[in-house]
Amino acid sequence: MSEIHLIDVEPPLSGGFLEYARLHGAQHDDSYLAPEHCAAFDSAHEPAVVAVDGDGLVVGAASVMRDLASGDGMMRFRVLHTLHPEYYPALVDRILSRLPEDANRVTVLLPEHAGDVEEALEAAGFGACRRAYVLRHLDPRNAPRLDYPSGTQTRPATPAVATDWANIVNSAMHGQPDHVDTTYSIAGETLGAPRVLGGASLIAYRGGSPAGGVLTVTDATDPCAAEITMLAVVPSHQGMGLGRALLHDAVATAGRGGCRSVSLAVSTFNRRAVALYLDAGFRAQDVRVCWQRTVSL
Repeated sequence: MSEIHLIDVEPPLSGGFLEYARLHGAQHDDSYLAPEHCAAFDSAHEPAVVAVDGDGLVVGAASVMRDLASGDGMMRFRVLHTLHPEYYPALVDRILSRLPEDANRVTVLLPEHAGDVEEALEAAGFGACRRAYVLRHLDPRNAPRLDYPSGTQTRPATPAVATDWANIVNSAMHGQPDHVDTTYSIAGETLGAPRVLGGASLIAYRGGSPAGGVLTVTDATDPCAAEITMLAVVPSHQGMGLGRALLHDAVATAGRGGCRSVSLAVSTFNRRAVALYLDAGFRAQDVRVCWQRTVSL
């Protein structure tokens, strides 16, 4: 291995760390590399490390952040990447040594067959725990809308309906692996994020009760690409076509708003959802793998 130095990121190095993360981090996962996410980076609360070569150039970066969607003690990598694969073991070991005391689990999302980074993770005690298809609709401008079930009313999914949104998501996702109930506060922040695509983010009511919802956001780097990050239907309202109607409405609205593609991710084991998306015109583009390590307390 050529000479490298691992340096813990402090405020003077934050700019170089974030620049590297934005340039290279998306090769593995871009979930938290959007401008608004990077703007929230705080080295005092998010352990981060850069690898610097003999010429003083940043050639690798890693950081772990709290995964608020998964509950206290859950951590996930914002970025784990290096231009020199032989640096991965050192990066992984260093960042794991800096986890907060209450950390109990760490995850990282990678493409399938990611190569050297997988070997470094395995050596550090990580294992592949979940797989998801990345599906993409390439013709949303011609996607048809479907009729909603009789008695359904929809309205925009905005922070004003955060309480109803949280109740829908928590009810629909109850019992799912690793699901931790979202709070009303987090729901409000989610629905009020700058990239939420109005019109293609909806909440549905039946009999006056919140029954389902769909959340669509624009891509962080391509305003002509959209992503559906949540499609949820309360169990008592499933099986009547509500989820299908919400999905078609979101795709068609995004397309008519100028989006050339709409993507989403779905567990490879959720065959019912996969069938729904394929029937709606989505096609598999990639497979992503969640790697996880339980922290010894």
